[in-house]
Amino acid sequence: MDIVAPGPGVKLLDMAAGTGDATVLFFDYQDNVNQDTKSTVTMVDLNANMLELAKKRLGNTRWSADGRIEYMQGNAEHMPEIPDNTFDIYCCISGFHNMPNHLKAMKEAMRVLKPGGKICIGDINNGVGPVGTMLRRAFNRHVFFPLVLWTQEDRDMAHRIKESSLTFPSPPDFVEELKKAGFEIEGCGYHFLGFMSMAVLFTGTKPMGAE
Repeated sequence: MDIVAPGPGVKLLDMAAGTGDATVLFFDYQDNVNQDTKSTVTMVDLNANMLELAKKRLGNTRWSADGRIEYMQGNAEHMPEIPDNTFDIYCCISGFHNMPNHLKAMKEAMRVLKPGGKICIGDINNGVGPVGTMLRRAFNRHVFFPLVLWTQEDRDMAHRIKESSLTFPSPPDFVEELKKAGFEIEGCGYHFLGFMSMAVLFTGTKPMGAE
């Protein structure tokens, strides 16, 4: 959250929210850094079962008691329930590699963000440059994902994660997709995170003049 540095009283869309890890990080940041009691989160996930788990996890929190969490089953590529220019931040952690059409999902993110709103996408790092990409994907295929398979009880899900992650674009290529969707990019547009830079965080901004 330090990279995005949200201010108080913002509306965040947590896409592919799962059980709410990003939502918890966001509210913890707002509580501790901004002493904020007004920010809200809309958690969206294609999987209704994941949303039920999120409700069980977060149902007894003060954020839920204050009515600051909304749960919505939906598709990142088409969210007709959400009006244009609704959110200050669009966040998606470890979900974009499962989306069939990245550009379509990005354009939908652009639509629901307010002008000046931020997009924040965290996902697998598949390397930079031809050699870096080759080495990173080899590492992911032969070291990282065997560990995932070994620790994941749902083997079918683990295999799906592996295959979709291995085809995820390199960081520079993904940033180019964000630009095609209309986002303004500061610097290179991404930050490496975690052990051996296994993850990468992409950020962009909806232009102030955009509708």
